[in-house]
Amino acid sequence: MVLVPHVSVGIPQQLALTKILDKNVEILLPFRSWELVEFPSLSQTTRHTWPVKTTTKLETPRHVVVAFQINRKNKVTSNMSTFDNCNLTNIRVFLNSERYPYNDLFIDFKDNKYATLYEMFSNFRHSYYEIGNEPIFTPKEFKSISPITHIDCSRQKETIQSGSVVMRIEFETSENIPNDTTAYCLILHDRLFRYNPLTKIVRQV
Repeated sequence: MVLVPHVSVGIPQQLALTKILDKNVEILLPFRSWELVEFPSLSQTTRHTWPVKTTTKLETPRHVVVAFQINRKNKVTSNMSTFDNCNLTNIRVFLNSERYPYNDLFIDFKDNKYATLYEMFSNFRHSYYEIGNEPIFTPKEFKSISPITHIDCSRQKETIQSGSVVMRIEFETSENIPNDTTAYCLILHDRLFRYNPLTKIVRQV
């Protein structure tokens, strides 16, 4: 048996919803979509340029999360919930010609110099969920099991928002990327749809 949840509203809310139906007014439905892009096998070099995708102005990335895994893909016995730092030294996202972050990061995991990357990771909760920026991992845990890069692209110039956006990622490592290394890029977009209660038609703005 399949249980389907139903939402019931009180009489005041029913009257308000009825007025919306009578006016035949489209309802705006803003939300954020998550899109995962994968680079199955990185080349064994120290400098990489990844042309991720081209998007429209309506799907401009607001947050970008990048992570790496070494020799885990399609391995049943591997823990897919942990990630590798791959001796990352610098990373940046380009939306057309705009760079995020603007300054180099100067990361050195071997020398435990990754405070900037950890701060970017910690700020995700506040920037995206608008709650406290207390991270779920300690700095030591971040380095060993979750060295994830979060890049905040939410503050953009009008030139980016007025046309198509070409997104690419550039990053460097202190050593060649190991064989069978997969890169993941999680892109968080702002999306907007319109819903007509009478016709039940949903369309993207």
